[in-house]
Amino acid sequence: MNDTKKLLIGAAVVSITAGAVYCLLRPHKKPSAQELYAASVKKILEPCDNGKVLTSKDVQPPCKDDLKGAGPKYIIVHGRVFDVEHYMSNHPGGADILRDQIGRDATEEFDVIMHSPEALEEMVGLYVGMYNPLK
Repeated sequence: MNDTKKLLIGAAVVSITAGAVYCLLRPHKKPSAQELYAASVKKILEPCDNGKVLTSKDVQPPCKDDLKGAGPKYIIVHGRVFDVEHYMSNHPGGADILRDQIGRDATEEFDVIMHSPEALEEMVGLYVGMYNPLK
């Protein structure tokens, strides 16, 4: 092996070693609590898709009086529609919190609370379909 080849091989080994050391020693950015929460929401709610799509008209109660009567009570969270009718009395924050969101996209209000994985998994049982406001 001539000197040029030895020099090139040596430089490649040094370069690879330096890159590996940098990767091992560089400070890793820890995900924020919000990033971890968003990943958790996605992981738990993503498999919900059953092929059903609801529109704005579908999720709106016919009138305010219907909020107290029987029938579906839809809220939208992360593009998914959930029927909270039978869950309202069990909601830890109270039924009024859910009642205020019926027929609306409650994603922002939902995410502020950063619900537990257990709460997210409970939502899977309330899932109705995907939300498409344009359909």
